[in-house]
Amino acid sequence: MDNPSTDYIDVILQVIANSVSTSIVLLIVAFLARNWIRKRIQSAIQHEYDVKLEKYKSELKNQNDIIIENLKSENMRIQNFQNHSVISMIDIMKITHEKKIDAIESVWNTIAALNVPEVINLYDVIGESSHSEFFDNPKVSRTREGLEALLLSDERLEMISDINKARPFIGEHVYSLSIALHRLVIKLGFMYHKMTRDEEVKWWEDSFAVSLIDKIFNEKELETLHVLPMYKFDYIRKKLETRIISAIDNTLKGKDVSDEVMDRIKGLIEVFEKEPLS
Repeated sequence: MDNPSTDYIDVILQVIANSVSTSIVLLIVAFLARNWIRKRIQSAIQHEYDVKLEKYKSELKNQNDIIIENLKSENMRIQNFQNHSVISMIDIMKITHEKKIDAIESVWNTIAALNVPEVINLYDVIGESSHSEFFDNPKVSRTREGLEALLLSDERLEMISDINKARPFIGEHVYSLSIALHRLVIKLGFMYHKMTRDEEVKWWEDSFAVSLIDKIFNEKELETLHVLPMYKFDYIRKKLETRIISAIDNTLKGKDVSDEVMDRIKGLIEVFEKEPLS
């Protein structure tokens, strides 16, 4: 017969064994369940993160696309504006240059067509030593008739007007020299018109003429002028025309005048203003 205490102990051990097994199983189940839940949560979080990340990437790309398109559009607008500005500037420069050339041509035409009264050229040839013979010469008398009307003729005044109109395009240097030549011719013409038999016409000593030539020529050129026995006006005219051509060339090339030349120009204009055409 079995011992009752032994059976009792076996039962207890069996119960304990079953309890331990159940606990282990529960622990294993709990562990697995916890891992599964954690992975599910991590998976859910990762999915939500991925969705939000893709959405953010998409929004960022759209914003970048919009910014890039705006930059392209602005760049195109600036380029169009710059191209238009360059074209406009080129057009303006072209028009200005064409007007400058037309103005210079107009001024030079007044120089080329300058109608110097014959009496000036005649006196220039014979010189001051033959003044009395010059005055008594019938040809001189005829050329002196109507000289005043010739000097202030509509044609001559129109030439001076053309130079004044061209002034903004030809520059002060070309302007002042061109006006100086015309004004000198007019001054000499009036002096010969008013001349008498007993008084020689020394126009190179006249205050207006002296003021003009002093502002244009250097000392060496002035010395040459005063020692010439004849062809004084021809000398002045050729020198002036040479200076006008040089000034035109510098104007077309866009060269600036020196301070010395600018002072001479200002001096010439002051002479014009002090003795205006009547």
